[in-house]
Amino acid sequence: MTEHNLSLAAKVEEGFRQVCGSLLKQAYDAVRDASEYDVSWDEDEFTREIVYHMDMINEADFEYPLRVTWDEKGKTRSNMESDDHPNTAQRVDITLDRVRCSGTTEYSIECKRVSVDESALVRKYWKNGVRRFVDAEYADRYSFGAMAAYVLQGDLDANAKELQKRSDNYEKRMHLIQQWEFQYEQSGMKVYLTGHSRDGVEDIELDHHLLDFT
Repeated sequence: MTEHNLSLAAKVEEGFRQVCGSLLKQAYDAVRDASEYDVSWDEDEFTREIVYHMDMINEADFEYPLRVTWDEKGKTRSNMESDDHPNTAQRVDITLDRVRCSGTTEYSIECKRVSVDESALVRKYWKNGVRRFVDAEYADRYSFGAMAAYVLQGDLDANAKELQKRSDNYEKRMHLIQQWEFQYEQSGMKVYLTGHSRDGVEDIELDHHLLDFT
């Protein structure tokens, strides 16, 4: 592939990531605005509402709609909260994809609850979420993916600080090649970026979307 084509492919990839991030933000706004949530919900209940609004917005407002896939199969409170090795887990929570003449492009989103006062949730965000991308269980054919953090307690900055501290502790285990870095913020959401090396497949960048559900 020529340098020009590589540059063009990178621009297309970045545009696709931005579209997916925008759809996630719009769906989050719809859930918040309708007050259709409770902080006692488990991860799957939050994700169900997010996906419902993704479908509604996608069909109504997107000129070229994405395909939204939600993996509910096998999701129970017990296996979502377990500390089992990630290879025993189900597929990624949400997949957004678009079919082009050159093939299908996917944006995989793994969703976790986090709370500044619950270190177990912060730990699971990394061990049962990020690690699945690092181990190439998720997005093994792509150089990008995402985490959605449902923030249940504390402000976004405090939760981001806890997640960053944990990333520093897990630097070797998570194969970090790009440290936790702030990207941008919008009402109710802050986005961060990390980069990870992987064995046998392309390295990956992860967009971390922190969503305020307090």
